[in-house]
Amino acid sequence: MKNCILEEIQILSSTERKAKKVILDPRRNLILGTNNTGKSSLIKTIYYTFGAEPQTQYPKWKKLNPVSYVKFNIDGVKYSILRNGKFFALFDAYNNVIDTYESIVSGLGPKLAELFDFKIQLPNRQGQLITPPPAFLFLPYYLDQDTGWTKEWNSFKGMGMIPGKKDPIIKYHIGQRTNEYYIAKNDKDLIVQQISEYENEREFSKDIVDKINEKLTQVDFDINLDDFKQEVEELLVECQSLKKIEDKYKITIIDLYNSKSNIEEQVLITLKALQESEKDYDYATETNSLVKLIRNLQHHTGR
Repeated sequence: MKNCILEEIQILSSTERKAKKVILDPRRNLILGTNNTGKSSLIKTIYYTFGAEPQTQYPKWKKLNPVSYVKFNIDGVKYSILRNGKFFALFDAYNNVIDTYESIVSGLGPKLAELFDFKIQLPNRQGQLITPPPAFLFLPYYLDQDTGWTKEWNSFKGMGMIPGKKDPIIKYHIGQRTNEYYIAKNDKDLIVQQISEYENEREFSKDIVDKINEKLTQVDFDINLDDFKQEVEELLVECQSLKKIEDKYKITIIDLYNSKSNIEEQVLITLKALQESEKDYDYATETNSLVKLIRNLQHHTGR
């Protein structure tokens, strides 16, 4: 995992209209103060800003609705992160927005894991391999004074989402198990899971085949053609009867077709005769009109 150095934290309360900026030394920091001066709240807010929420936060502090902003560097590369309620924003060294997030487990967590080279993956309660959220990244580095003493490895909320977390997290952070180990282990677990699924499918298919074979051995399958001889003969007689009926229908269809052809031919002859009659009528009408016109002309001229 890469080396992280905190540089600065800024806290703003819109409720009280107050703000606080603390510059952090790159080597060591000692926070001093009397009771109820905000020492614990300052430390809790640093982890809170990275999405690792401590088990307890004082009610008075929560009422302030603080917006927190932390500057940090990872192996010399500068970043900053802002948190406002459930909203997170990650910035580069030039205050350009890298991305924004509204989910810790599926959004901010995987991005921080990428930056910190925190490549361990562990199964959640549903058996799905996930990148542990930031609380698991910072788990060895923070001991909550209210709950951490009574219940070990429980300084942050959400620890129950990954059962059996203690052993792999300890081995990862002390360097006994590296990123490469967990990458190889996840690949191996995936292959083992696929083999198990194939084995289950094979067993299921084998059970089906066995049941089919058992059923087939119990069936006495014997065909005697003599038992079907009478039925075959009856079917042949019925086929002959249907063939005769079919022939009758064919003859009827041919007669109807011939009648149809004759009627169509007579209709054509009739239409042709009608057209000729209309022509004769038109000619006679035109001739009669011409005769009347000539007579009227002669009467008018006195000829």
